[in-house]
Amino acid sequence: MSLKAIWNAIFNSKKRDFLVHKLENALMQKDSKECIKIGIAYRDGDEVEQSLQKAHECFLKAAEMGDSEGYICLALLQCHCNNLENFDIQVINKKALEYLEKAGNMGDSLGYILLGSIYENANGVEQDCLKALDFYQKAVALKEGDGLFRIGQMYEKAYIEPTQELLDEFEIDSSDSDKNISIATQYYLIAANSMQSADACLKIAKILYDDYKALEKDNEEKALEFHGDAIEYYQKAGEYGNPKGYTELGLIYAWGDSIIEYDFEKGIKYFQKAASMGDSQAYLELGILASVGEECSIYGFDRAITYFQKAIDMGNFEGYTKMAATYGEWAYKVDDRKQASAYFDKSATYWQKVGEMGEFIGYFNAGRLYESAGAMAGKDKIKGVKINEQKAFECFLKAANMGDTKSCLKVGVAYYDGNGVEKDYTKAFEYFHEVIKKENNEKEKAKIKKVFYTTADILADAHIFLGRMYASGFGVEEDHNKAYEHFLEGAQAEVGKHQKAFAYSGIALMYHLREDDEFKALPYYQKAASLGNAYSINYLKNR
Repeated sequence: MSLKAIWNAIFNSKKRDFLVHKLENALMQKDSKECIKIGIAYRDGDEVEQSLQKAHECFLKAAEMGDSEGYICLALLQCHCNNLENFDIQVINKKALEYLEKAGNMGDSLGYILLGSIYENANGVEQDCLKALDFYQKAVALKEGDGLFRIGQMYEKAYIEPTQELLDEFEIDSSDSDKNISIATQYYLIAANSMQSADACLKIAKILYDDYKALEKDNEEKALEFHGDAIEYYQKAGEYGNPKGYTELGLIYAWGDSIIEYDFEKGIKYFQKAASMGDSQAYLELGILASVGEECSIYGFDRAITYFQKAIDMGNFEGYTKMAATYGEWAYKVDDRKQASAYFDKSATYWQKVGEMGEFIGYFNAGRLYESAGAMAGKDKIKGVKINEQKAFECFLKAANMGDTKSCLKVGVAYYDGNGVEKDYTKAFEYFHEVIKKENNEKEKAKIKKVFYTTADILADAHIFLGRMYASGFGVEEDHNKAYEHFLEGAQAEVGKHQKAFAYSGIALMYHLREDDEFKALPYYQKAASLGNAYSINYLKNR
């Protein structure tokens, strides 16, 4: 056994003995909270060997002392075990439900809230909105504002329909198409104003801020009123315990709007408040300011990376995207080639991490970095970085296999030109056709927008490449009619002049090869030449 293993064994043994001693004292003093703390240590393996059985014993002892939190912990422990071997999910869920109901019956509204959520969202049980409503109402009876908020959500989602009696109570017309939303809003207002529900305050604030945005140009007086109320409710949301309220205030103050002038420092204070309360989004926003806000007090690369890492550690994986973008941006800001190259590698690595998490944009952006050595968006190549066509191809291929149309085009071009992979016209043909096959797929069009390319750009390129392949017989039997059709498709698309020029010259060439008709070809040569196509310019000069 290694020295490290021996030390860990001794440490765990001492920690275990210490916890046993603490548990014995807690039982003697009937300290349920201490039992729960010890149970959590065993559950999470916090500096001691994990033992779900011992955690269960500690939580049960706390519950038997009359602490409802013990039952809550027992219920969550059962759910935590769902993915472990040799456990029956149905048995576990049934036991978890029993524990939660016991907690609720002891006066703990959280038990009822969790039960309501389970039945509302069908977590391991069949959805039963009436049962969910009943549990939420029990929470309300215990003065829990979150119960009212969740009832409001159920009306907003139309999971339940308002009775005529309820409509009359709130003076809402039964023929109103938005009656569910109107009922929900009433519940949110009561929960926010009478029961200090942080979530309800946040909801009302967002409604009011949206109303302000809708009216800021047409009704300044009303917009100003909505804006002031929204700020007030965001503040209340934070004060009542929802850090998102402070995060939203941070966004408003940091970046400003038509009423509030931007104030980085005030925004930072709100983000820091939210972050201290456990909001990972606040860490992302702090990271963004640290990365790009040269005027603000926290500006700096190291701080930005630290903030993004904290967001990642809290489970907010958007931090990987921010990490990737920040390393890529700062690679241009350093003069040292070695440092710039290291930042570039980090950027590409983090983009690939985004891809590994199921977002094709990660692999696509990594591919773009490798194919251009960072020379994107009008920027020069990053100092000390070389183009890596093989890695670019590998990344584009992964993104294409995840369904990204633009990456399909990139893979097709790589096979066509032999960039990063052995030239293969047959495979190139397949990928270009795959792009066109996705043309009418609205879902794919939505994905394309995410990578800032229009559908027309991608499809035009695919058609032009297929036109070239049919014209020359590369990877497919030579067919000038099909080549003409593809060039025509490319020319008719709303694309840039370079693509149009190539398509026009292709059409002209097909009139020559297909019909030997210079009269028909000439206008297309002229169009292509006017757009700067060198082949067409030379043809017209020498004819």
